[in-house]
Amino acid sequence: MNNKELATENNTLKEKLTQSIKDNEELKKSTLKTEYYCQVYYSKLILAIDEGINSMENMLKSCKAMRDKVSQSHNILKKINRHKKLYSNEDNKINYSYDKLKSISNDKFTKDECNELIDTFTVSLELINKKFK
Repeated sequence: MNNKELATENNTLKEKLTQSIKDNEELKKSTLKTEYYCQVYYSKLILAIDEGINSMENMLKSCKAMRDKVSQSHNILKKINRHKKLYSNEDNKINYSYDKLKSISNDKFTKDECNELIDTFTVSLELINKKFK
């Protein structure tokens, strides 16, 4: 090989090496971008999961509160049942006044809540009566 051929081959190798270095740098940049976007994605995913967990915890608290309210209502109705019959024969209405409910419930419910409780129980009694007629 003469000097001219060696110089040509040397230039070719330099060009290949330069291109390889450029390709390697581009690959590094691309990898860094991908890693960055993955970190951003995972951060957002973690936030979304945390929000979902908080939402579920709030729903659970709400369900527990509803359960407690139903349990209180049920306990009051059991107390009422111990005192007297709950409904009249003619129209299935509860024969207790607000004052009676208030005294039995130890002032835990407002007048509106007592009326709502009476209405709910009346509807339940009507449904039970229809089912068993």
